Amino acid sequence: MLEVGAYCGLFMQEAEKQGWQVEGVEPSHWAAGQAKAAGLVVHQGTLEASMDAIEGGHDAIVMWDVLEHLADPMAELKRLGQLLDDDGVMCFSTLDLDTWFPRLMGHRWPWIMDMHLFYFGHDVTEDMLRRAGFKLVADMPYRHYASLDYFFEKVAAMLPPPLSKVVGFFKILAPKWIFVPFHFGDVRLFVCRKAK
Repeated sequence: MLEVGAYCGLFMQEAEKQGWQVEGVEPSHWAAGQAKAAGLVVHQGTLEASMDAIEGGHDAIVMWDVLEHLADPMAELKRLGQLLDDDGVMCFSTLDLDTWFPRLMGHRWPWIMDMHLFYFGHDVTEDMLRRAGFKLVADMPYRHYASLDYFFEKVAAMLPPPLSKVVGFFKILAPKWIFVPFHFGDVRLFVCRKAK
């Protein structure tokens, strides 16, 4: 398995526990160092810069919340196709503008950030996959987990100031060790294979 955007390697460690042989790619020098210190095989840099060091034929490639950060998402998808075995599976999550939550929140949608270079609608994502040589097998809402205090912080940021202060009070009281699942349908998980 190859993880693109491996960060500190937490997903890689979980995959290894399930019997996968894993390697990762991570642009952050610090995060790649943390993953390497944990004994993981991580190529520090971009996927493009790491292509010569990575052998093809992966059974699975995963990429969590990465596509929206890339300067050329289509080129990245094509590179992933080169590294995936013909019978392999690629799974990734990314933003989906074609849902109720971004439309309702408008400029207060929490995923509007400078580090997000692209925002995709479902049709655009599906078309990019097709043009990059993939067939979409499944897509579904992607569930995030966050500490309760982080969850309240993000909710407060989306609300107008009077309500924001009320929710901010709950953030102060919320324990950092409680994690909650949440999804609003605006981040989706895509599962695909190479098109035959």
